[in-house]
Amino acid sequence: MRVFRLRCDYMENPIGFDFIRPQLGWTVEADGRCKHQSAYRLQVAASHSFEKPLFDSGKVYSDQSVAVRLEMPLAACTRYFWRVKIWDETDEASEWSDAACFETARFGAEWTAEWIGWDKEFPQLRRDFTVKKALRAARAYACGVGLYTLFVNGEKAGNEYLAPGFNAYDSWLQYQTYDITALLRRGENSVGAWLGNGYYKGRVNWPEIGRRDKIYGDRLALIAEIVLEYEDGTRETIVTDASWKVSKSPFLRTEIYDGEVFDARAYDRAWCAPETDCSDWENAFLVPLGKERLHARLSVPVVAHEARPAVEKIVTPLGEQVLDFGQNAAGFIRLRAHAPAGTEILLQFGEALDNKGNFYRDNMRTALAEMRYICDGGDAVYEPYFTFFGFRYCRVSGLDNVDPADFEQVVLHSEMERTGSFECSDPRVNRLFLNALWGQRSNFVDTPTDCPQRDERMGWTGDAQVFCPTAVMNADCDAFYRKYLYDLAVEQKHEGFVPVVIPFILRGTGHWELPTTGWGDAATLMPWYLYLYYGDRAILENQYESMKAWVEYMRSQDTEGKNLYGGFHIGDWVAQDTRDPDNFFGLTPTGLLATAYYALSTEVLSKAAVVTDHPADAVEYALLAEKIREAFRREYVSPSGRVVGETQTAHVVAPSVSARIKCIFPAASSARRICAPRFPNAA
Repeated sequence: MRVFRLRCDYMENPIGFDFIRPQLGWTVEADGRCKHQSAYRLQVAASHSFEKPLFDSGKVYSDQSVAVRLEMPLAACTRYFWRVKIWDETDEASEWSDAACFETARFGAEWTAEWIGWDKEFPQLRRDFTVKKALRAARAYACGVGLYTLFVNGEKAGNEYLAPGFNAYDSWLQYQTYDITALLRRGENSVGAWLGNGYYKGRVNWPEIGRRDKIYGDRLALIAEIVLEYEDGTRETIVTDASWKVSKSPFLRTEIYDGEVFDARAYDRAWCAPETDCSDWENAFLVPLGKERLHARLSVPVVAHEARPAVEKIVTPLGEQVLDFGQNAAGFIRLRAHAPAGTEILLQFGEALDNKGNFYRDNMRTALAEMRYICDGGDAVYEPYFTFFGFRYCRVSGLDNVDPADFEQVVLHSEMERTGSFECSDPRVNRLFLNALWGQRSNFVDTPTDCPQRDERMGWTGDAQVFCPTAVMNADCDAFYRKYLYDLAVEQKHEGFVPVVIPFILRGTGHWELPTTGWGDAATLMPWYLYLYYGDRAILENQYESMKAWVEYMRSQDTEGKNLYGGFHIGDWVAQDTRDPDNFFGLTPTGLLATAYYALSTEVLSKAAVVTDHPADAVEYALLAEKIREAFRREYVSPSGRVVGETQTAHVVAPSVSARIKCIFPAASSARRICAPRFPNAA
């Protein structure tokens, strides 16, 4: 037997999260006859040696190998190593697994650093410092608004992109933890950062909304603490303050929708090297952002997963040079530039060619979706820092003869290990499955979005809850969704209901600012799906108040006491069963769908109450769910069984809603006989 694939909170060797009661899990592999785990032993230590374990569970008789809670006190800013061995049903023991690790964040420690920035666009900031003695370890704790990239001695710290992520910035700001030990040297060193707009300060709108930018703030800023731990046990901390130096970076644009412009002529390759003279740089400005919103990261890192070469260079009927990478994906182009100084290479991104074979991008709406690189005359490899695109095709302008070898499609998305696969004898069906998988990869860039390409890229709650069961079959998404649901609960408290997009960047636009069934039910259904697929009650504990608040909101809309959920809803969105091309609501009565979701969410809440030991709630919401079903039957099903609404959706939903609940849970001590939701989503 072999124990492998150790995970902490569903992540591999995570660093910089506020682990309080981390959930540990592992995979068991056995050759020959079928074996299963009957017991395990878990050890936690401060080093790989495990000579003096900090925790030893002893032999625990359990077949549990996921969501095993580590019940031990943890210190802030500390790396822990852990390993597992198991016994099978015959009491034969495995070897110890290889060690895995996790590292805690600051646990609410006060920041001595200050937010710093500049009064001009797109600053670059730096600070020199000295490593005085032999170094044991070094960490950087940092956050930037909107987006930031941290450098140490000219090298990028870490391997992630688009930090600090996309979340409800007005409520909380994620800081990241970087292990920078290997980037430092004894003697003189330099730390620096570039800042870009992102969703925080950049343009976020589509045509009917009108221009919107600076939604969360109008100043770019950085906060960071560099902690040096010396071999002799002493510590030293370098913090952001007004002594840092600042100048203009090479960026001329940093936008999510419109892309990036980088002027290499203004780029000093030694800008973050300790020997560089920065005497003509200005002192950084203190930015009054406050520190109360700083929070250890919840987002899993967004990283580059593969680099794909172009499969074909196309000269279109219009004479344009277009590269085909063979696959729609989210990411960017890694460019190898070797053109005369002042040459402007323009890369524009699209998902398809039109019916004449020309480059097509009308579906981008107002998004420029482009990358401009102005050459300095030398050889360089460049990739964007503060944007991403959804594309298969790239139109290249500014070069007489495009060499496909100079361009790679870098696939970018949040870390999520693929766990599900499908293959059959029909390549068309295989391609259909892969299309869904690539759709997931392209839309999981920190937030589960609706599209990765146009002027939108928002976390629509309806899309997220409908796709969630598929997503968790394809890949480990628990950690990814936990961050999204945390944001959902934050925005829900702010609005009093669940908004249609999370983070709620449409607030104040007058568009899509009302709750609607199916979208709001992400609050109840997504935690429940995660529980069903991962067997981890922690997600229900974390989201229970949010789940309950959404059901209570729906109940509050039943002002006539009929146990129906009426009002405005967008229904069976984009259903193709109406003759009106401008009607996206579909023919299924919106009240039918709203009441159906009301019943489903209420039933799910009653089950979640059982799992999380809320027995009174379990009974109350089971009874309420049955009342809603009875009301649904009276309102939408005739005595002879005819359903209001001659649509497939209505006839799929109605029979399951009309079915009676089989049992009411009297107490949490019932055997937690939890079953899946009874009908599929109709939205």
